[in-house]
This record gives sequence, C-alpha cells and structure tokens, in this order.
Amino acid sequence: MTLIEVLTSSVMASIVLLASTQACFQVHKAITKQNNLSILQSEAIQAFHMMGLAIQHAQIKTGSPKSSLLKVMAKDSSAPSNKKSGEFQVRKGAASVNSSDAFYTYDAYNKRENGSYKAFFIQQQGHYQNKDGVLYLQTQNKKGALQNDAVMAHVQSMQIKVGVPNASNSILEWMEPYQINDSGRRYPQWKHVRALKIQLVLQRGKTPLELERVFALRH
Repeated sequence: MTLIEVLTSSVMASIVLLASTQACFQVHKAITKQNNLSILQSEAIQAFHMMGLAIQHAQIKTGSPKSSLLKVMAKDSSAPSNKKSGEFQVRKGAASVNSSDAFYTYDAYNKRENGSYKAFFIQQQGHYQNKDGVLYLQTQNKKGALQNDAVMAHVQSMQIKVGVPNASNSILEWMEPYQINDSGRRYPQWKHVRALKIQLVLQRGKTPLELERVFALRH
C-alpha cells in the first residue's frame, strides 16, 4: 500500500469517525431533550392537578362576615405573606421571578389539617448559575402557622389571568389580576370571578416548555 493510499484511508476513517461521533451526539441530545420534556410534563401535570383541586373546591360559608377571606384571589408579581393568610407581598426585580403572579383559595367547609387555605407562588432558590424557580404551596397548620412546601422545580414564571362574565353573562372576559377590585361597588370584584387561567413557563437544562390550563370555580 502506497503512502497516498494510507493517507486516503486515514482521512476516510477520520470522516467516518467524525460522522459517527456527530450522530451519537445528536442522538444523545435528542434523548436528553425528550427526557427533560417528559419530566417537565409529568411535574406540571401534578402541579396543575393540585392547583385545580384548590380552585374548584374554593367556597365561603353562607352568611360569612365581609371580613372573612375571599374564596379566591390572585396578585400580580407577588407572593403570599408569611405572616398572615390571605395577604400578599409585592415583589420587584429578580425577586419577582420574571414577574410571577401568586394566588390563594379558601375552602370554608374543608376542616382537614392544611385543607382550608392554599396559596401557590414561585420563589427563586440557589445561587448564581444554579438559580432555579420553585413552585410552592402555602398552607396553614392546626395552630394557624403558615408553612411552605415545594411542589415542583424548573419554573421560570407563573402568569395568571382571571375570567369574569361579560355584561350578558354569555362569555368570560379574561383580565389581569390588577384589573379586579378587592371590594366596593366597582365591577368586576373578586366575588364575580368564575375561572383562573394559569400559564407555567418551565425549563430544565436547555429544554423549555410552556403549558396553560383553565380552571373553573364550582361554587
């Protein structure tokens, strides 16, 4: 075998090896992406299930005083207070986790431990490059103390829109939480809310995913 033939064989072998390496890399990348999507979808389904149950079961007692908690309420760029249930703390800048919204529900007829009050919000965990948004569930124990439990990680933001019936009650109009009035004679108020639309923006590694669900109040 001549020197030219040897060099030609080496070049061809290198090309085949490079092509095989690139193919393996692309296969590994595709498998990683699919695995990340499966994990994100599975975790999101569980999170949406928890939020959906809280929204659908929200209700207040008949004849309850005006000072009692609303059955559902959301707030823009916020998180629930860690001192008192049914209150929010507005967050700005990086602390807002991409201007993520928060909401709570109240089920006056649910007497189980941690059952009557539920709030969902996003909070950033970690440092520097390892920062990650986590969806938390806030509940209240038998002694009235508030506690936060992680539901899922890899959350970039949670955005909420509120559905209220239009003037003819024929369709729902989707509004931002800041457009709903806490009380008074102005319309619409939180007592008029019939549904919440929740969008989760997720990312695991370099794999992004956006999911949206609409939940109607039953009561």
